[in-house]
Amino acid sequence: MTLASAVIALVAAAIFGALLASIESERNAANNLRHERKVIADATAIRFGVLGVETGLRGFLVARSDAFLQPFDQARRLLPDDMAALLEDVARDSSAERRAAAAIVGLTHAYLSGYAMPLVSEVRANRRMAVSMQTLVHGKGLVDDLRRRIDPFVATQDAAVLRARASADRAVRRAVAIAIVGLVTLVLMMIGLRTYLVRAIERPVRRVAGAVDVI
Repeated sequence: MTLASAVIALVAAAIFGALLASIESERNAANNLRHERKVIADATAIRFGVLGVETGLRGFLVARSDAFLQPFDQARRLLPDDMAALLEDVARDSSAERRAAAAIVGLTHAYLSGYAMPLVSEVRANRRMAVSMQTLVHGKGLVDDLRRRIDPFVATQDAAVLRARASADRAVRRAVAIAIVGLVTLVLMMIGLRTYLVRAIERPVRRVAGAVDVI
């Protein structure tokens, strides 16, 4: 009886431990999934911010009117926070991801602070100023370089999201399987213990009953 109870307790503890490990694995996978999605959101915000700067700048250079700078001004206000968020979110990632994020931030800063904002200031100071083709090509080259950095970076994070989602799904299925198997195992063991106890009690009772009949 004592041995059987000890075995059941050990099995229950083992099942509970495996279930906890599986739940912890699922939690880690879910955290990774949220992290990768956040990094993608940061990079995407930078991409759309640069698009806003480019669109506003183009309209301003054509019309020479500040009315066209609304997307430019909005992106200029938001991009510093987006860049800081990206660097912060990859701070504990691999060195390759940190380098890729740093390159994206560096190119974004070069385009915004080193090209777009000075150009707007110059044109504002002289509305009739002609902008050289070389200047426009330089700006387009910065944007193209940035897109070539962002697109594979986002693609890498998308792949990481798929892996994290698959890992989370596996952890959930494993936890469910452990719970089901553990429950069935414990029920069977309890049934076995009950059967053993019933037989253990019945045998002495039958012996006593047989002895009484003989007397």
